[in-house]
Amino acid sequence: MKKIILITTLFIYLPNFYAKSWQQLGFSDVKEEKNKTTMNREEIPIKIEYNQKKLSMELKSKIISNIEKFLAFREVQVKKIHIKVLDDIEQYQLIISELKIKQKEYVKYLPSGLLFENNKSLQYNFRLFVSKIFVRVSGYYSHERELLNKIAEAVADPRAYLRKRNPNYLHSQLMRFKQQVKEQFSQLKKTQTESLLKNQVERTQLKLKIENLNKRLSKLRQATIALANQGWFSGPEFLSKKLIEKILAIKASNPKLNQEKIEDILEKEKVEFSSKAIKLILIVYFNEIED
Repeated sequence: MKKIILITTLFIYLPNFYAKSWQQLGFSDVKEEKNKTTMNREEIPIKIEYNQKKLSMELKSKIISNIEKFLAFREVQVKKIHIKVLDDIEQYQLIISELKIKQKEYVKYLPSGLLFENNKSLQYNFRLFVSKIFVRVSGYYSHERELLNKIAEAVADPRAYLRKRNPNYLHSQLMRFKQQVKEQFSQLKKTQTESLLKNQVERTQLKLKIENLNKRLSKLRQATIALANQGWFSGPEFLSKKLIEKILAIKASNPKLNQEKIEDILEKEKVEFSSKAIKLILIVYFNEIED
């Protein structure tokens, strides 16, 4: 009986976020229509469109949290916010009146403003128009400074920015790095033979250097695959470590196996995969590029 009374008391008296209206949460001029809500926050017009009868309390909370992030920008002045909710995914278009980085104005490079999407995590994906070139800037949002640094880098040299994020460019960098690793490894072995590495400390240092080079090579391979595996509105997506190890084992047993044969083996063993993933692994790890 006491438990029932306590629960009832908490239900009545504790502040309930989800029961509050948009007005009670700090928004003004609220107009709610079918599949659309318009309102203001700090004199900034906000429009929300959704493909459902009513926004869930969870979605409402996420939207408010992201609006507060955008309005807390220091270098970016938001003029208007347009939000589209598709099922459980929110898309945000921020029309900007001012965006300054080191006293330089960047609004002119943003024809469609800043575009964000929230699907488990907040991501940005928008285009800059610089020197008659469209440059796509995308990634996971962490903080304002990181985003502004990307914008500044893209505007300073758009071609270099695009080249650095091109999978073919990254693949060439990987090949160059592999050659560097090979040369350094060869030099280390030569040094080991000449000096005989009389004490254990020198042997340990050499081993650590080789391990570090192999780790860096592995991370660069994974980053190359992740970058090439990104989607239109998603950031870089890393492949399963188990899938990579499985394909490496298959190729080790028979280096002549091509993509089609590898996919047949994986299907028989009921291993989940995509043809794109197999293709990327063969390119990055074995330099097998189809003509």
